[in-house]
Amino acid sequence: MNFENDKNLWFQKFINHRYLITTKWFEDEEDNYYEFVYIADIKENNKIKYEGACEIYNNHLILYDEFWD
Repeated sequence: MNFENDKNLWFQKFINHRYLITTKWFEDEEDNYYEFVYIADIKENNKIKYEGACEIYNNHLILYDEFWD
């Protein structure tokens, strides 16, 4: 995983000694807000980037869209 030059990157949880969950947000020049969830599978050495937000409950990852007006 490469998080170089990433601002506003937050650690969320390490699930089942395998999945590293982080989130990131940024705002563009037009004040549009974007939020992403990164799911890194440490065992398989790959990651997924999801546009939206997450909550973690009892080691279950809940993904959802974040809408801003």
